[in-house]
Amino acid sequence: MSVEELAARSAAAKREAVIAGRCAVFAKSDMIHLQQKGTPVDEIALGVCMAICRNALATLLKSRDPEPPVVIAGGCAKNGGIIRAFRTIFRMPESDRLMPSPYPGLECAIGAAVKAASAGAKLRSIRELKKLVGRRVTTGGFSRDALPPLRRPSRLERRPEPEQPVPGYVEGFLGVDLGSVSTDFVVTDADGELLTSLYLPTRGAPMDVLREGLAFLKTRFPGGLRILGCGTTGSGRHLAAKLLGADIVTNEITCQLLGACRYMPDVDSIIEIGGQDSKFISVRGGRIGDFAMNKVCAAGTGSFLEEQAVRMGISIIGEFADHAFVAASPKDLGSRCTVFMETEVVGAMSGGATIDDICAGLACSIARNYLAKVVGNRPLGERILLQGGTASNDAVVAAFEHVLGRQVAVHPYNRISGAIGAADAARSCVGADTRTAFRGLEPGTRPTLKTFRCGGCPNNCEVNLLERDGERIYFGDTCERYTSRSGSGARTAILPNLAAEYVSACETFFEPAGRKGATGPVVGIPRASVMMASLPFWGTFFREIGCVPVLSGCSNAETLAGGLKRLSVGVCLPIKLAAGHVDALLAQDVDVVFLPSIICLPGERLEQSHTCPYSMAVPFMISAAKGAKLLSPALALTDEASFVEGMTSCCGALRTSAGRMREAFRAASAAQRTFDAGLVERGRRLIADGGFRHLFVVLGKPYNTFDAFLNLSLFERLRRMGVLAMPPQYLELDITGIETDLPWRFSADILRYASAAVSVPSVYPVIISNFGCGPDAFTFKQLEPRLAEKPHLSLEFDEHRGEAGLITRLEAFLDQVNQEKTQAHPKVRPVASDRPERKEGIIPEPGADVRIPNFGDIVYAFSGMWKRKGYNVEILPDPDQETLALGERHSLGKECLPYAIITGELLRLHQACNGRKLAFYVPSLSFPCLLQQYGPGLRQLMADRGIDNITLTSPNATELIALFGVDAGEAFYMGLLAIELLVKATCEIRPYELEKGMTQALHRENLRRIEEAVAGGNVADALDESLRKLAGIRVDRSERRPLIGISGDIYAKSSRQMGGNLFLWLERQGLEVWPSPFNIDFLDFSITRWFLRSVSRLELSEMIAAGSIALKRTIDVWRMKYTVGNRIRRIDEPGYLELKHLASPYITNEEDELLFVNIAKIIDFHHRGADGIINTACFNCMVGNASAAIIEKIRRDYPDTPIMTAIQSGVSDPSRRMALEAFVGQVKENSGRRARTGR
Repeated sequence: MSVEELAARSAAAKREAVIAGRCAVFAKSDMIHLQQKGTPVDEIALGVCMAICRNALATLLKSRDPEPPVVIAGGCAKNGGIIRAFRTIFRMPESDRLMPSPYPGLECAIGAAVKAASAGAKLRSIRELKKLVGRRVTTGGFSRDALPPLRRPSRLERRPEPEQPVPGYVEGFLGVDLGSVSTDFVVTDADGELLTSLYLPTRGAPMDVLREGLAFLKTRFPGGLRILGCGTTGSGRHLAAKLLGADIVTNEITCQLLGACRYMPDVDSIIEIGGQDSKFISVRGGRIGDFAMNKVCAAGTGSFLEEQAVRMGISIIGEFADHAFVAASPKDLGSRCTVFMETEVVGAMSGGATIDDICAGLACSIARNYLAKVVGNRPLGERILLQGGTASNDAVVAAFEHVLGRQVAVHPYNRISGAIGAADAARSCVGADTRTAFRGLEPGTRPTLKTFRCGGCPNNCEVNLLERDGERIYFGDTCERYTSRSGSGARTAILPNLAAEYVSACETFFEPAGRKGATGPVVGIPRASVMMASLPFWGTFFREIGCVPVLSGCSNAETLAGGLKRLSVGVCLPIKLAAGHVDALLAQDVDVVFLPSIICLPGERLEQSHTCPYSMAVPFMISAAKGAKLLSPALALTDEASFVEGMTSCCGALRTSAGRMREAFRAASAAQRTFDAGLVERGRRLIADGGFRHLFVVLGKPYNTFDAFLNLSLFERLRRMGVLAMPPQYLELDITGIETDLPWRFSADILRYASAAVSVPSVYPVIISNFGCGPDAFTFKQLEPRLAEKPHLSLEFDEHRGEAGLITRLEAFLDQVNQEKTQAHPKVRPVASDRPERKEGIIPEPGADVRIPNFGDIVYAFSGMWKRKGYNVEILPDPDQETLALGERHSLGKECLPYAIITGELLRLHQACNGRKLAFYVPSLSFPCLLQQYGPGLRQLMADRGIDNITLTSPNATELIALFGVDAGEAFYMGLLAIELLVKATCEIRPYELEKGMTQALHRENLRRIEEAVAGGNVADALDESLRKLAGIRVDRSERRPLIGISGDIYAKSSRQMGGNLFLWLERQGLEVWPSPFNIDFLDFSITRWFLRSVSRLELSEMIAAGSIALKRTIDVWRMKYTVGNRIRRIDEPGYLELKHLASPYITNEEDELLFVNIAKIIDFHHRGADGIINTACFNCMVGNASAAIIEKIRRDYPDTPIMTAIQSGVSDPSRRMALEAFVGQVKENSGRRARTGR
């Protein structure tokens, strides 16, 4: 379909299909699912336009409302569907309030011409311009190193697909694979031998292609063909089954296995890469041993390759591989998601890379992405078979052989292997006395298709109705309300939906009538986030203090849309839904909406009872008008005293007292205990009654488990498959003694329950996760080894609404479980650790060789501390792109970027040390940042790869002091302070130096000087000497530069590869950088807060300990400031009370220390005269992303100060560079205005 036709179709559509808009991959997944269901193309086209617009507005407006008139610029302004979508979202039907640009796509070029004319630019000829552009393109540079050339595969045994007419009368079995890109037909004989095949492009018209295929097959058998049995598979298998009359409908996993085993009976690993899906199957004795599918990313699939081939103007068939095999220096394009890889391709092309090198690089990226994101840590066998349409690309086959270092077999009929499996399934299920349900080769009357929204429940399912010759076939409704009318095999399930039961039981604790008859404040409670874990508690608590608790409605598409409107950054789906529930409640007749920042949940161990960084920050991330009725205290649910202390600030709004809250807490806790006990009893009775095929324990955070919209009605789907699906709250599993060091309560519970299920043969774990969930990345690192011998299923949910992938996984998992019951495999019972200390808190004996990854200038303070205790320490070289690429191949993609970099540094160290005994030190924290889990994650990686010559050590600050002593801790603190002061001094001098490079060279010397002082000298003297050296640099300060304040996460700001490069780039733009000394700010904030809290609670022992450290810290700071004198202009930093005052309008949760201090520093920069402010954060940093959301509120209060968030992704990003360039322009204008006005 052309863009013009898409525009026309979308403009004419009666309504929109629901399509996710997070990125193109999500949208494509939903579009394909809708096509396979037969949804009208007009509705899909409009849905795409709406998704594009919603995503653009969330990214650009960041929850702000535009002021009319609004102009839609860019090439998309030509698209009538896009204009319609914008008018709908903005509620601006009038053309004078919203209008397309008169020159769509040319705005930037016109602006550049106007800018050049106003600046008096020199006129140049076209020939001169061509030379300038050519020079720019060929010297743009490409940061990644080249890969080795690809070699053609040594052995390919593909066979030609049979397409010739088959003589005589034939009886056979039909297999149909209705996929996203192609629809494949095969006919096999009674022995399973292939008679004929047909490979047709689906073209988004599944009904038409099925009819076309039947017509083709009829011509292949001029003597007649009798179909003895028909099997369907693929993402459109259910539609195909209804139209063709299939005898068996089988998921793609099982069919790919059957198709593989027919031609390689001893296969043990199957790699299947299709157009939109990728699959990995581990085979045991011809059966499913384990399987995995790509989640939401299509960077490892055929459609991505095809799109890139189109971009380069070449054919994916033949021509792509020909280019790849002549590449002399294949480009390393990484192995991240589609969006990043597309950015890399654009960068490579603009940098002068040849098509040959890009094609070879893409082939390698496909292989690496697949192995990292689909296979993961699963073992690959010796007999590997590659199949699926992408296996026709010899360059991809060669890339797999190169990455794996061994030969890979290719299925002789790789394009149609799924259809062969479907025919084999039909042959197995249809007996000699069984009459096939196949409708025949005559296509018959073309079915008419209608779609409608059910509206019978919050799922709001889109139901499809096929009508042909008086027959009506429904599909697409989760609960089968309409499907059951078709008489097409729907069955009544007598098993309960326990997730729905749970929600219904929780609803009884709330007042459905709302304000009607209310005598106290009406309190809105979001049915989302951490609140979902303890709704009976909250309903009871608010009733007991005289309030009327009202629960928000069930999640639906409108909830999600409302959440997107309230958030200015991309976050996980649960947070988007939480914001949506708040949005809905704010529109209701309630007095307040209660969304607390919950810090800790009840649990046996406080250090493992935290909520995740987003759950703590979500009340402060949500955009709401000033004075909005949002009540967000910071709470710990660990005990009565802590709870009441946090709730005291709400007494006025809730018209109650602290004493009444104490009584209410006790009553609410008792109600929750009674409720929980009732769930366990319900589960016990259900298990005793039986009547189910299988028992699955569904493990996820409560807001994932009990939200049917979020999990695509998972419990209902399992119920109709004959599975008793139980949340862990219903199941009696003994989790005592199962140890984990995960700090997040919900994550730790998932790990414990999954580990306990290993030893129960009849219970199978299904684990729910979310796209982009950082804590889940580290949870899964510990989870997978514990479940290695237990069939289990991991599901990842996000905005996409297409359920085809979910159903495939569920059906394949059921097949795996059914096979498991006929096979004996050893069960591994988790062994609880009897050692209370963390493994990462152990350090090697003095004298050992220690290596420290280079995470920035502050690494020299760490190095000095280790040297002080007698260790032989080396700081590793600055990480490069090879390091990052290696780390990405051994991470899940959900972790924050520094984890991937440090992983790459560890693996490169192992490659280079030749078995030498070394220790690898990674800093840690005592609070629940993802950094805390770097040590355990790396330890698991080392175990998986058999790295036993390197000892990992990752003690947190408390453990370091205990291990190294107070003196070493004080020297380390002073070293940190000295380095951050020197960074300030360097940034004040470097932009003005006359001899370029002198400041940076001296800075490197100074860092070594501080390192040696920490190791065994006087840090204050070393600082003094360093500042004297810097003072000798000749400078020219005749022209004032605009001043940029830099805040952000520790790694992004400290690392030379991240923050350092940003600093230098900003200085080249004519600015001066003012970095926040985040490490010292953070330490000082923590120490002072500890002391003041102990005083307020009258905790004498804590008061003495904290007071002693605070006093010593005050003396150290005074000594260092005295040493500095007036040699650093901006030496003073706000103290604890001032930080608290600065941050309190935007965030009240001091427990979230990293976020709290970062927000305070941003506001401090404004008050102290920065011309602009950058919040720099690493890719996937949850604290950095939460900061970015809160920054949007700060920008509204301080509109005259440019503020932006710069995400450091580790790769060249043209869009980020463009945003930074625009920001620099704003800053210079702001600085000039201040200079003119004196403000």
